[in-house]
Amino acid sequence: MKKVILSLGSNIEPRNVFIERAIEKLRVGVNILKISRIYQTKPWGYEEQNDFLNLSLVGYTNLLPFELLTFIKDIEKSVGRKDRFKWGPREIDIDIVYYSSIVIHTNTLRIPHPYRLDRRFVLIPTFEIEPNFIDPEYNISISKLVQKCIYRNSEF
Repeated sequence: MKKVILSLGSNIEPRNVFIERAIEKLRVGVNILKISRIYQTKPWGYEEQNDFLNLSLVGYTNLLPFELLTFIKDIEKSVGRKDRFKWGPREIDIDIVYYSSIVIHTNTLRIPHPYRLDRRFVLIPTFEIEPNFIDPEYNISISKLVQKCIYRNSEF
């Protein structure tokens, strides 16, 4: 079993329902230990859209990283996600933020998530549920990453 931290978001109504459905479907392949509270956040990347509801969750899985990615993409489709443009509106979005201490950089999968330090809606909920988790690329805890990013990112 490997520890995973996932980020979920939705900005198409009913946002809460899409998130709840995704969490229930995730439970099939991920033993969920903790779920952060839900944060309402401004869109990132493409700003001309509705606010998002975001949360992070931590759990354990037997799925290998690429199996987890396929599992997540299948859940997104089954919950109702439609293909749109990059960073556009989403019924549900599920990102792998961390997969244990593994670092993967391929065309189809990047772990840790490449934008985790730029996205307050990922860092803060992750800090809430897993402050002592060690980022494998920076070799420091989430709580120290949050402190460093306060000075780097004016959104904090």
